[in-house]
Amino acid sequence: MIEKNKHIPELYELKHRHDNLLHTGSNYQEDLLKHTLSNVMFSNPILSNFLLLIQNNITHLIESNLVIRNLFNYTVDKYYNKHDN
Repeated sequence: MIEKNKHIPELYELKHRHDNLLHTGSNYQEDLLKHTLSNVMFSNPILSNFLLLIQNNITHLIESNLVIRNLFNYTVDKYYNKHDN
């Protein structure tokens, strides 16, 4: 998400249109909290709306660790997010 948002969308798609990466993990940006929290929490409408509001912030916190992970790997961009693990 951070890597894609820092580029112009058309140029990013042009650069990565032939990427054929396997085992890139799951797309956790949309449903991170739904898979990690209890369904009982999402049955409460007030709490469910609040959790959906903070989901983007939590995703950004997780992705901000990518900069630390890629800091010493000079072969990839510092926002590279397609690691196997």
